[in-house]
Amino acid sequence: MATQTLDITTTLKTTANVSGIFNLDNKSIQTVTFDDTNVSSATVALTTSYVEYIAASVAKVTYVYIKNLDTTNHVLIATAAPVEWGRILPGESMVFSVAPSVGMDLKSNVALNIEYALFRAP
Repeated sequence: MATQTLDITTTLKTTANVSGIFNLDNKSIQTVTFDDTNVSSATVALTTSYVEYIAASVAKVTYVYIKNLDTTNHVLIATAAPVEWGRILPGESMVFSVAPSVGMDLKSNVALNIEYALFRAP
């Protein structure tokens, strides 16, 4: 096992005040480590049934990148239970971490393609 680093950059910026209080102009760079023997990435077709991408038995944090390649429909994100907790709208991408022993399942309301990468913490 070799530990590598992954730099995640997030930029949040508005052109006007948010709720009339302040302008938002924030760039954050976070570096995380991952086990390079536990990385997977692919472009896959989702269906209307949940598919497990991270098992609930995984006892380490997993960093996730997902891009919805569809221009009309959304992706549903759920725990392994499955309990839905998020959506990726058409054309959007997300980077987030999945807590240990929670798991992650994905599906969509119609068949569509996504690209993803999973990076497991050492």
